[in-house]
Amino acid sequence: MRKLLFAVALLLAANFAHAQKPLGFKLGVNLSQTPSSNVKTSDYSLVKAGFQAGLTYQLPISASFGFQTELVYNYQSSRENYYGSDLRLTYLQVPVLAQFTPKNAKVKFYAGPQVGFLQKGVYKKDGQKAISRNGDFNQTDFGAAWGVATLPSKSGFSVDFRMYNGLTNVFKATYDNGTRSRNNVFSISLGYRF
Repeated sequence: MRKLLFAVALLLAANFAHAQKPLGFKLGVNLSQTPSSNVKTSDYSLVKAGFQAGLTYQLPISASFGFQTELVYNYQSSRENYYGSDLRLTYLQVPVLAQFTPKNAKVKFYAGPQVGFLQKGVYKKDGQKAISRNGDFNQTDFGAAWGVATLPSKSGFSVDFRMYNGLTNVFKATYDNGTRSRNNVFSISLGYRF
């Protein structure tokens, strides 16, 4: 994974140095949940707030179509009521999004796949210390992201509204098919494109 991150960072740095393609950054908040459809004790369906920060890279194909990829650090949290505990997950995420911009519009629409690499998984019961348990979770999260964002002129600020739905289980299977759980994340971010 370090090699992958190094390669992505090197690619972004090289393109930024030559100023050939738009590079930017983003900061934002998210509301997330990790509901389970078959295990009450792991039903983290109560939404809690988290945050995200990352780099964005845009590759325009035409005036209306293009691609955007990102490297995002994402902290997300949710809660279950059975034991009264919080689930805190930290991912390094890489979405690859196809973009469509209607003619003369100030917004773009996008959708595409996203892969997340778990950095840390923590349980926190009320009144107790947080317990780090990376071994309880699948190390890779895969899903689909889509949303809408405002367009800056050539450079400047933009606002992004995004929904992400995980397609893979968050918890590792320990019996039968395991706990059926998926990440659901709604985020609002402020971005700046150079």
